[in-house]
Amino acid sequence: MTCGDFPTDAWLMASGYIHTDALRNGIYMDTLSTKQSVCLCLVDLAQGYQAKFGIQDGSFILKCCETALTHFPKYINAMLLKAETLTVLYKQSDKDSEQGKKLFAQMNEMYTHIHELGYRKMPQGMYLNWLKSSGTQTTNYRMKSLLITKDNM
Repeated sequence: MTCGDFPTDAWLMASGYIHTDALRNGIYMDTLSTKQSVCLCLVDLAQGYQAKFGIQDGSFILKCCETALTHFPKYINAMLLKAETLTVLYKQSDKDSEQGKKLFAQMNEMYTHIHELGYRKMPQGMYLNWLKSSGTQTTNYRMKSLLITKDNM
């Protein structure tokens, strides 16, 4: 953790803006398999591609998200990236065309699914306050620096 603490589940629930439905549905605070960890890397790749090249036609980003979701169906960041990509593509489309209507339906379906799983975006002001408090709060699990010397080797 960036604050040097091992946070408890209770602390994350109290300060992390995590909805109980999100915990119940397994989109937060769950262990990851190796396959799921690779899915995180795949979505990171898609986000890096987006940062460097933009959305373009969205095909690479959407393929990465779909592949990740095939192997990790409740990976919220893959869902969010897919929904955001569909939103951009919809805004760029002719909204009255068949393609525009299809994008709109996919986008709404994805955002609805994300909401039903319990994901809630933390308001910016609350997030900034949370960041500030996470640096000042301590727990019983403060990490200690280990100094290696001749005496303790």
